Amino acid sequence: MPRTAELKDQVNRIWLTSFHTDLADTLTQQLRQHPLQGVQATLEAALREEVTAYRDHLRTTARAAARSPSPFRCAGHYHRRVLTSYGLIPDLRVPKLRSGNADRPMQILTRYQLAMQPVLDLALYLSTLGLSIRDLQEAL
Repeated sequence: MPRTAELKDQVNRIWLTSFHTDLADTLTQQLRQHPLQGVQATLEAALREEVTAYRDHLRTTARAAARSPSPFRCAGHYHRRVLTSYGLIPDLRVPKLRSGNADRPMQILTRYQLAMQPVLDLALYLSTLGLSIRDLQEAL
């Protein structure tokens, strides 16, 4: 009669060679991708709104100082990688202005910030619990 450990190994080997794991992995990947696309669209819309509000503020300040508001037009965007609690966004489009980007107070994503605040809070919480670096990487 086979031992329990041998039976478990046989079941694991059969499970790993079956098509169900490929199907489950593909389904899991697709299910994670949809919320991530929604998070990316929401972040990009919020960043556009933040730049528009700052640009409007600069225009009203420039009019009060009798300067030309033309340098405060949008000048495209740049790409950033950002880690969210739903996964990594590899190409988040961050809008930028023709001038005044260095002085712009960023509220949604600060400069050089690679992760959203809930992810950073979780990392801080787990590190204060005493998790090792390997366990912390696995948790994130």
